[in-house]
Amino acid sequence: MLNRFLISLILIPVVFVAVYLGFIPFLVFICGVCFISAYEFWALVSKMGFSPRKLFGNIVILLIVVSIFFNGSKIASTVSNEATALIFTVSILLLFIYEVIKFDIRTALPSLAVTCLGIIYVGWLPGHFILIRDIMPDGFKYTIVLLATVWIADSAAYFIGSTYGTHLLSPVSPKKTVEGSIASIIFSILTILIVKIFFIKALRNSDVFFLGILTSVSAQYGDLAESLIKRSAGVKDSSKLMKNHGGLLDKLDSFIFAAPMFYYYIKFFVL
Repeated sequence: MLNRFLISLILIPVVFVAVYLGFIPFLVFICGVCFISAYEFWALVSKMGFSPRKLFGNIVILLIVVSIFFNGSKIASTVSNEATALIFTVSILLLFIYEVIKFDIRTALPSLAVTCLGIIYVGWLPGHFILIRDIMPDGFKYTIVLLATVWIADSAAYFIGSTYGTHLLSPVSPKKTVEGSIASIIFSILTILIVKIFFIKALRNSDVFFLGILTSVSAQYGDLAESLIKRSAGVKDSSKLMKNHGGLLDKLDSFIFAAPMFYYYIKFFVL
């Protein structure tokens, strides 16, 4: 527990400064997060016997994250809004062309599948943090709200689940309980409610309820999704980056699903 606290003590200020600065510093920060996560993901799927196209995948992830930045920041022409779709399309075509030329029937489709999954999982989905930060004029507030809500909801699920939990939530993660899941949803709603009262008054009562539930549930499934990948790879942690506390993916997993869902709710129902 002490080590977990010390890691949080280091990570929270770093994340806060990156979010506060926004723009290029935040882009660099997200690119770093995506690259480390990609390294861990490629290692996990390699343990399963797959052969991801790592270099190609990393290049596409970089291009996607940068294109998301240009789309969200509005500093490029409206034509650039098609850049992300173009990158996705061309990357899939190039991957198929490479596999056709290589012509290894044993590895072609699995390599295509895990490479495309990696691009989406640790590139496109986390890239939504950039879109949230670029929301004007409250991008900083919304980003901090997402981070705080998921952290608080996860902590509530951990402490209440480990203390009172008796009903298994999913066989994917034996330590997750229904009681912890309910606690996560409740604390997520309460966090959004406090945000509405003191920080973002534009949120309606319905937003507090639906955004609280959506953020909590998507974060929980993000956690379970990464657990599924790790169990498939036969490992406990995504890497040994933080010694006994796993890798970056282990810390990012809840946000990978939560960030896109949070962004699209804000985009379509609040703004």
